[in-house]
Amino acid sequence: MDGKFLTEVGEIARSVGAFVLCDEVYRGTDQEGNGYTASVADVYERGIASGPEPTC
Repeated sequence: MDGKFLTEVGEIARSVGAFVLCDEVYRGTDQEGNGYTASVADVYERGIASGPEPTC
C-alpha cells in the first residue's frame, strides 16, 4: 500500500475514532528507492504497525 492509500485509510479511521492495525512484515522489500514503503504509523496517529525494524 502506498502512502496515499494509507493516508486515505487513516482519514476514514480518524472520522470514526478507530485504530488501524497493519501487518507490515514485508515492509522493506520494495524494488524501488530504499525499499521502504510508507508505514501506517507514519501517516496516522492511531496507526499500529507490526513487522521488522528497519536496518538502514
